[in-house]
This record gives sequence, C-alpha cells and structure tokens, in this order.
Amino acid sequence: AAPPPATRPGLAAPLTAGFEELLGARLYVWLGAIALALAGVFLVRYAIDQGWLGPLVRVGLATGFGLSLLGVGERLRRVPRIGAALSAAGIAVLFASFYAATELYRLVSPLTGFLLMGLTAATGVALSLRQGQIVAVVGLIGGFLTPLLVQPGSEPSRWLFAYLSLLLLAALAVSRERDWWPLAAASLGASQLWVLAWRPGAYRPGDLTWLGIFLLVGFLAFVAASWQADGGAAAEDDGSPVWLAYLGQIALSASLLVQLRLVAASDFASSAWLFIGLLGAAALLLGRLREDFRAMPWITLLGTVLMLQGWSERLPDTALAEARYIGTLSALGLLYAGGGWAALWRAPRPAGWCLLSATSGVGVYLLAFASLDGRAGDRPWGMVAIGLALGYIAAGLPVLRRRAVLRDGAAALAYLAAAATAFLSLAVPIELPGEWFSAAWALEILALCWLAWRLAVPQLRRLAWPLAGLVALGLLGPWVLAYPIGSLPIVNWLLYGYGLPILALASAAYASTRAGDARLSAVLQGLAILLAAVMVALQVRQTFHPAALSEGGGMDLVEASSYGIAWLLLAFGLSRVGRGRALWVPRRAGLLLIGLAGFTLLVWPALAVNPLWTAQPVGHLPIVNRLLWAYGLPSLLAFGLAVWLDRGDATERRLAPSLGGCGLLLLLLHIGLEIRRGFSGSVLSYGPVDFFEAGGYGVAGLALGLALLYAGRRWRLVLPRASALLLIVTALTGLWLLPGLWLNPLWRHVSVGAWPVFNRLLPAFGLPALLAVLAARELARGEAPERAWARPVGAQGLGLALLLVTLEVRQAFHGRFLDTGALGSAENYSYSLAWVLFASLLLVAGVNRGNLLARWASLPVMLIAVGKVFLYDTASLAGLYRVMSFLGLGLSLILLGWIYQRFVFGDRVDRPA
Repeated sequence: AAPPPATRPGLAAPLTAGFEELLGARLYVWLGAIALALAGVFLVRYAIDQGWLGPLVRVGLATGFGLSLLGVGERLRRVPRIGAALSAAGIAVLFASFYAATELYRLVSPLTGFLLMGLTAATGVALSLRQGQIVAVVGLIGGFLTPLLVQPGSEPSRWLFAYLSLLLLAALAVSRERDWWPLAAASLGASQLWVLAWRPGAYRPGDLTWLGIFLLVGFLAFVAASWQADGGAAAEDDGSPVWLAYLGQIALSASLLVQLRLVAASDFASSAWLFIGLLGAAALLLGRLREDFRAMPWITLLGTVLMLQGWSERLPDTALAEARYIGTLSALGLLYAGGGWAALWRAPRPAGWCLLSATSGVGVYLLAFASLDGRAGDRPWGMVAIGLALGYIAAGLPVLRRRAVLRDGAAALAYLAAAATAFLSLAVPIELPGEWFSAAWALEILALCWLAWRLAVPQLRRLAWPLAGLVALGLLGPWVLAYPIGSLPIVNWLLYGYGLPILALASAAYASTRAGDARLSAVLQGLAILLAAVMVALQVRQTFHPAALSEGGGMDLVEASSYGIAWLLLAFGLSRVGRGRALWVPRRAGLLLIGLAGFTLLVWPALAVNPLWTAQPVGHLPIVNRLLWAYGLPSLLAFGLAVWLDRGDATERRLAPSLGGCGLLLLLLHIGLEIRRGFSGSVLSYGPVDFFEAGGYGVAGLALGLALLYAGRRWRLVLPRASALLLIVTALTGLWLLPGLWLNPLWRHVSVGAWPVFNRLLPAFGLPALLAVLAARELARGEAPERAWARPVGAQGLGLALLLVTLEVRQAFHGRFLDTGALGSAENYSYSLAWVLFASLLLVAGVNRGNLLARWASLPVMLIAVGKVFLYDTASLAGLYRVMSFLGLGLSLILLGWIYQRFVFGDRVDRPA
C-alpha cells in the first residue's frame, strides 16, 4: 500500500480534542508562555523601579533570560507544545530587551537596535517554522504589546513603525510559509490599531510620513504574502480558507481607512494625500497585474472621493486653500482617469478599465463643481468640461482603431464615448441657467444613441436609460412653473426648452430603431410624446396667463377648451405619423391623448366652467363668439378624429364611437348654448324657457340629426347614422314634452306673435314637423334598422303639423295670447274645416307621391274631424255654422272616397261584389 501523503510541517492532522485536552494540554501552555514573557518584562520593570540594576545590567539580564528561554525551548522542541511555548516567550523578551536598549536607555545606536530587532524577528520566524504556531502567536502578542509596556521617553515614530514593520513582515512570512492565515489577519488588525492609536492629538511633521510608509509597506506585504500565481485557485486547492483570495482587498481597505483618518486628523495635509495617491497607484498596478485584484482601484477611488467631499465641507474660504484643493483633486482625478486608460492595453478586461477612467473623470469633475461653484470667483467650468470631453475623445480614438482586436473593445469604446458626451452635455447647463439641464441631457441621449448606431457599440445605449429619467424629472416636475418662460405666447422658453429635448429624443428613438433596440426606441418615443403633450398644455396656460404659469387666477371657458383642442390636434398628428410609418407608439399615444382630451372637454367646458352657471360672458355676436371655440371647434375635431379612427385598426375602431359620442355631446352643448345666448344675451342665465326657445332646441336637434343621416349615408359611416337616430328620437320626444305639452301656449301666457301664420308658432312647430318628415324620408333610404324608424318619425312630424294647424287657428281668432278668450262658433267651425283640409292634403300628397304614411295619417286626422263634427259641433254650433260644418264635412268625405276609389283602389272597384 502506498504511504499516506506527507503533510507540511506545522500542519497537524485534524484531531477531535476534548475539553480537558484543550484546557490542560494546550491553553495552559499558551498562557504559561505569555506569563513567562510578561514575567521577564515586569521583572525588569520592578528592578528599575527599585533602583537595583543599572540600564546595562537590566538589558543584559533581559537578553540572557530571553536567550535562555530560546535555548531551553529548542532543547525541548520535541516535547509537544512545551518547547514552542518557551521559545515564544524568549522571542518576546528579546524584542523588549533590544527595544529598551535602543530607545529607552540609548545603550546602542538606532542602527544597532534596528539590526538586533531584525535578528530577533528572523530568529522568531526560524523557530516558529521548527516548533509550531504557538511561537509565532506568543511572539507577535509580546511584540505588539512591548511598546505599550516599556514606553520610551520621546516616542519617535520613525523607529516605532520600523519595529512594527519588521514585526508585521515576520508574521506575514510565517503565515505565508505555514499557511497560518488567521495569524496574518490578526497581525493586520494589530498594526492598524497601532496607527489609529498613535498620537490622537496633533501630528508632528514627520509622523505622517512614517505612518504612511508603514501603511503602504504593510499593504504591499500582505499582497505579496497572499499572492497566488493562479489567482485564488491555489487557496482552494491546498485547503486554505476561501477568504484568503480576498486578503489583499481586505488589507487595502484597512490601510485606506486608516490613511483616510490620518488625512482628516492632519487637517488634510498634502503629505497625507500623497500616501492616498500612492495607495491608489499601487491598487491600479495590482489590479492590472492580477485579475482577482481588479476591485482594488474602485475601493481606493471610492474612499478618495468621499474624503475629498469631506474636505470640501471644511475648506476655508481662501485662495490658497482652494488652490490646494483643486490641485489635489486634479492630481487624484488624473491618476485614476489616466491610470485606467493606461491599464486597458493588453488587459483581460479592458472595458472595466475604461469604465474606471470614465467614472473617475466625470465623478471628480462633478465633485469639484459641487464643492466650488457656490464660492466667490469666476471659474470656467464649461471650458474645462469641453476640454475634458476633447481629452476623452482623443483617448477613445486609439481604442476605436483597435476595437476589433481588443476584448470587449466595443464596451471599452462605449465608456470613453459616454464620458465625452457627458462632459459636452454638462458644459451647457453649467454655463447656462438650470432650466437647460434637461435639454443637455436629451442631447446626450441623442449623442449616445447616434454613436451606438454608427459605431455599432450597443453598450452606449444603456446609459440613455438613466438620462431619460433625468430628462423626465427635469421637465415634468412642479419646478417648471418657476422657470423664466417669458411673456410672449408660443415664442418663449417652452418652445425651445421643451422643443429641443423633444426633437433630440425623437431623433434618438430613430437611431435606436435603426440599431435594432426597439424597447429603448419605444421609451424615447413615449417620453418625447409626453413632453409634447405637457408643452402644449403649458403653452396654452402661458398664453392666457403670461405673467407666470403658477399665477393668473382660475380657468375660464376658452382656456379650458383650448387644452382639449390642442391635445386633439396633437393626437391626430401622432396617429397620422404612426399610421403612415407603421409606428405603434405614436398611434397608441394618440389614443391616450384623445381620451385625455375628451375627459378634459367633458369635465371642464361641459361641466365645471359651463357658462350657464359660471356667468361668464360668451360674446354678443351670434355664432362667432366664445361658444364656437369652446364647443363647436372641439366637436368638429372629435367628429373628424372619430371618422379617422374608424378607418384604423381594431383598437382605434373601438374608440371611434366613444369619441363620436363626445363630439356629438359637445355639438349639442354648442347649439343649445348658442340658442340660449340668443334669448339671454352675452351672459347666459339659468332662467325660465318658453315654447319658442324649447322649439329651437328641437329644431337644432332634428337638423343636426338630419345632417348626420345624410353624411353617414353619403360616406358610408355607421357612427353618424346611429348618433343621428338617437338625436332625432330625443329631439322629437323633447318637442312633445316641452313645447307640445308643458310649455304649450294654449295654457301658458306667452306671446306667439300678432301675424297670422307667420308668427312664432311656425318655427316652433312647423319647422320641426318639416325636419321630421325629411328625416323619415332619409331613414327610409337606410338599412333595415333605420327603415323601421322611418314611419314612427314621420308620424311624429305629421302630428306636429296637426298641432301647428290647430294653434294657428287659435291664433287667428285670439291674436298674441292663446290662453285667453272664449271659444266662439266661427273658431269652432274653423278647427273642423282646418282638420278636414289637412287630412285631405295628406291624402292627396300620399296618393300623388305614393307615400303610404301620408295616406295612413290622413285617416286618423279625418276621423278626428268627423268625431268633432258629429259629437261636438252638433251640440255647440247653431245656424249656418252647423250647416256649413256638416256640408263641408260631407263634401270632403265624398271627395276623399272618390280619390281612394279612383287613385288608390282603382283596380278593385270594377270587380264584382
């Protein structure tokens, strides 16, 4: 059988140690070693306090004691743990002895003391490699505690941190050799604590230098100790902890944090910033050399920027302080921007280095601007931004030429181009007022999308997403109301403050579409359309309130309707563009705008600011007044858009009836309010209505319905015909309920006019009757559902004509007021005569025109006349009026019978009975 694999020295096989073994065989030994080391230290301290021994004797005895411990430990090194404990104690005693001889008693020169401590460290490392981890552990504990227990009088930083450096290097060497990485981590923490504890008050000039060197050396030592030729793979292969692969980053973070504290404690001294820069340079170099160290530059960059921000908050308002700040900030920004660009060549991931370069350049510039822009003095921020943009463009040209051979060359070029466009866009708002920020961001989106398309660098388009959010935030927030817009309508800041971003976003959407990014294109199109809708609304508001958008009082009728008109026009333009270019975003956005416009028109002009109850003047001229703009124009636009949508896709066709209904409602409001204006004047009042005004509403409804019927049949449109039928039925119902019954001048004391026939009765009843007959004829030409309504509508028209004839007879005998005066014989006879003549005319017209409805309508009218003559005239008339009534009725009936026989049933009268 093959022998078991040998283990590395010092790596004990895994044992399941019980509590007793841990306590008695291990812990006691460790505590004993520490106690021996401290015994030596305190023995020397006691002898000093008692004055027994001189400095030379003290150091000699301590050195002898330490060497004795080392000798005994080496002699007993084969005894588990005992020898290692004695050797560890000896190392600690020797460290204390040599440090005291150098710094406390000045028995040896600094150079000699330095060499002795180095020799002690080397001895400890050598012994730990032979005797085990306890030697290193106890030696390091004693070594780190020695400066606290035996304090020199002057506490010079140079030799203290030289001593700590040697101690740390020794610990790392042992950890590296024997894989004692927890020991390395403990040494790192102890060394950082020493730096933090050193001189909590003011620093002397030399302290910062030695502290910085110590931190830098310690960080590099940790990186060297944890270096693996194959990245972190070796740590996993030999059983080392997983966090070993991140030991370099941990050491860097610890050193950076401590160094940043030194920077703050030193009042941001230049020497402290120098070591921050050296740490950053080391991080850049290591990140370039090792792929698993690529996060190091980002760590140092973040810490540096945060500290620079803290410095800016405490920066004195002096030219010298600002010059130091700008110089430090520029140097550090150049370090990361230039270092990132230099590191990209032949790097495994050049895109990451370009991202570091771009981020550091833009971030440092923004930090400088935010820190110094509010201070006194004129600084050319815009020119600096343009210069930096040119610098990034120049840096991107070599990447562009070698993009094909670079790994992720497109992404690398994208980050540099993004930095250049960012600086170009920042130059405009920095030099101009804040209302131009959104325009600059929109231009940057355009530049990014155009470059992504033309250079085939899709990564650039990812940067457009957050910028689009910034554009929306800048132009959709309430702060827009405070911008200096100007007093001119249309030609003001809104035109170019919104127009420029809209054009830029639309162009960027086009470039994204050409590049194949449909999602970004849709978002940019939607944002451009949203901004256009907001711009239109703000332009309307500014037109009516030129002083300021947020001032000027409430909204009147014309302003309220102007929003809907503007949005309807914009919606039509979007729908037309979308349909012509097969773009779904404008088409769907147009539908949303149509819904918004319809809601606005129905809520505000129709309800909230309706002049019936707001007492707003609408104008003295008929038709050409404020009502035409508020209701007439929106209704025409709504009808036109409904027809347009009815020819579109399924979604558009579903919206067309609703839009048509909205237009119809607005048109009815316009006509009704226009009629009301004719009776009440410029200021509409919600007062009483007589039969004449009510008849006007009916005439308007019937005329509009007839026009819609004709238009629907002429252009084969279903929506207008359906709306017309509803309108006609509603108008006829209203005519019978209001002028025909409720407001009838027979029982309402209202003037109908002094002239016979040509008076107010004729337009109130005669014109609706004529329109109803014409509507019935038009319905008879339509489809089956419409034809079914033709006869009922025609019958209503003939009924209104009969009512007109009756009221005209009453007016002929009583003049202006029909509700006064008794019924005389002549008037009574005239009703019979008028009804008989009306029935005769209906029959003649029906026979002559072949109109079945007129013939049928003549029958009930004649029956009414017959009933009146036989049932009423017989009792109420006397003399010649009774004779004439029956004579006229008889002759009329005979004549009507002959007409029926001759012209209606002529083919049947000759048949045998």
